[in-house]
Amino acid sequence: MKILVIGYYISLIAFGISNSFGISLQSEFSLMQVDPGDTLLNNYFMEHTFKFLFDPKYTARLWSPTFFYPYREVLAFSDNLFGTFPLYAMFRLISEPTVAFVLWEISLSILNFSSLTYILRKLKVHPILSGWGGFLFAFGMFRTAKINHPQLLPQFITPITVYMTWIFLKNPSIKILIYCLLLLYWQILSGVYLGWFLCFGTLIFLIATLTLSHEIRKKLFSFLRKDIKKIITIFLCWLILNLLTFFPYIKAKLILGSRSYDEVKLMIPRIQSWFSAPFESNWFQWIGWISKDLPARGEHFMFPGIIMTILSIFFLSLLIKSKKQNSKLDIQTACLSTFLIIFCLSMYWPFIDISLWHFVYIFIPGASVIRAVARIWSITHVYLIIGILVYLNSFLKNQNFCPKKLKYFLILGISILGVYEQSFFKLAHFQKEIWFKEVSEIVEIISASQCSSFYLYLNPQKPPFENHMLAMWSGLYSNIPTINGYSGNSPKSYQGDNQTMSVQELREWLFLINRNSYQNFIHGDVCLVKPKILQSFDSLELKNRVSEETMLVNTSENFLIYKLNK
Repeated sequence: MKILVIGYYISLIAFGISNSFGISLQSEFSLMQVDPGDTLLNNYFMEHTFKFLFDPKYTARLWSPTFFYPYREVLAFSDNLFGTFPLYAMFRLISEPTVAFVLWEISLSILNFSSLTYILRKLKVHPILSGWGGFLFAFGMFRTAKINHPQLLPQFITPITVYMTWIFLKNPSIKILIYCLLLLYWQILSGVYLGWFLCFGTLIFLIATLTLSHEIRKKLFSFLRKDIKKIITIFLCWLILNLLTFFPYIKAKLILGSRSYDEVKLMIPRIQSWFSAPFESNWFQWIGWISKDLPARGEHFMFPGIIMTILSIFFLSLLIKSKKQNSKLDIQTACLSTFLIIFCLSMYWPFIDISLWHFVYIFIPGASVIRAVARIWSITHVYLIIGILVYLNSFLKNQNFCPKKLKYFLILGISILGVYEQSFFKLAHFQKEIWFKEVSEIVEIISASQCSSFYLYLNPQKPPFENHMLAMWSGLYSNIPTINGYSGNSPKSYQGDNQTMSVQELREWLFLINRNSYQNFIHGDVCLVKPKILQSFDSLELKNRVSEETMLVNTSENFLIYKLNK
């Protein structure tokens, strides 16, 4: 039986990897998913950390990779991914950066599957249902749709934290408390978004559980009275550890400020979000019309599949009608109650322009910098999957409506359909060899021109982010800082997000950030890299931005290098 279960799990993992990363594997890593945006941005962060640790010639500081030059601590504009960097480093020691990154993504998906599957088995859920739950968490359409945001992949810590929190609430102890806090820290270190959502979800889980169970309240308060000094000390140490680790994020928030609520509101889930299927999924042709009017539609893919949706409606209705004594609280009730609370808190009702999230945004620390609130699926779906599958397992076990063998086939049928409906059509991808060929050309020409820093004019035939990523990777490989930049945020005074900066704007930027950099600039140490394709654009605006204050010093097949006249 164990061999069959292991074979079943291996089959699920193989199907999930093929579904999510098949294009990269089939092309022998010559194709990358999804586009040269967040995929290469997160790969850049990993490679920056790798070079910082292993390349003695690399001059950038850990928190200051050299884009948006000379602005410092720009790593705090996005996820740093430190928590799972050792996994990338292991693959990077035996392969080149993009291959190591894809292997990192695949490994995290396997860990995500294993994590939730293991927790469900610990909760005595049937092996087949546990495998389906693990597959849904690791390879569900809501996650596969976000492969273009790989920073959302390192989440294997979350199910373990949920389980350990439950163990702590049932039998409070200093040891389990420390485990829970260390797991929370690890998740924050692995992904700031994921870590914040886990902390928020854990807070709601605690409130829901303490509200529902007098017995748990009594145990926890007794524990607090007994060891209050130790508990306060542990929490203070944990808080100080987080403050020290993420101090650059705190500084960045103080400088950049919060996201405006009007910006956040666009990405707060609506009812349609829970039925929003990705464009490449099998479900899109059937229910795509439901989400067609959602703003920032790509952020609202929260549909868990029709099987999980039906089961959720059924068991949540049973939960609401249940008259159980709260002293007998079980984990499925705690998880589903937590899901319902977060569901209500994170719901936006556009016809009356109201959302309880506005109060979360105002009063919960860190909420005001969370832009894509719809990514809250990363925590709601964990509580939902655990709650529903534990409930379903118990329900089937206690019902006598059919023989045991028929129950087995029912479980198998539910799981197979639940897995199949998550399948995807061909995901978007790009040819990395062509992309990195341009990077190599820029590296060669700026190195030969002895540039102290450089700025790449934006090619209108490419999205702005792709131009910036070309510059950033060129700076990474050449060890020459770039003024270009692409990240989760931009410095307030930066003018080059979506258009080429003029020489005057470059002067103002460098002078504003660092007077010494400005002195280097006017002495001709900054190179301006101009794609030759720009010569075919007869645009007055471009002509104004490609200033005549420069001197042509070098040329290659696709680029021209200018420096300021001394």
